[in-house]
Amino acid sequence: MKAKLAFLFAVLTLTLGMIACSDSDKKTAATAQPGVEDAVKTAVDAYVYGYPLVTMDMTRKQFTNVATVDAAHANMAVHVLTNAGSDASTDTAVTVVDGDVRIAGVVRGIDSDGALILETAAGVERILTGDVSIEGAYD
Repeated sequence: MKAKLAFLFAVLTLTLGMIACSDSDKKTAATAQPGVEDAVKTAVDAYVYGYPLVTMDMTRKQFTNVATVDAAHANMAVHVLTNAGSDASTDTAVTVVDGDVRIAGVVRGIDSDGALILETAAGVERILTGDVSIEGAYD
């Protein structure tokens, strides 16, 4: 059995090698090499559009991926509430969106893990992930 598999592997390798080394005069648009202008355009687009996204994501991870919450490092709920001029321990009405789930409630604080403590119609919930928006912040 092993000899048959080794033989098939050798035949497949030899066949693929011959195909890869063959010289075909028929170049299609799909196999044609991009020119220098196309390569430069692609590189510029990658830098202009990709680099800010990578930088933003790394900055977010440095500020939010922490074991303990302090004044400069916490999850996004703490940053949103602090940057809006609101104390997270006050009665701030917020809406949290996490995928298809939308939760509205009143902030009751931030626990030691950095979870947002939210009082909802269903009771008190710990919110670990989601986009937090403060009700009336942009009115």
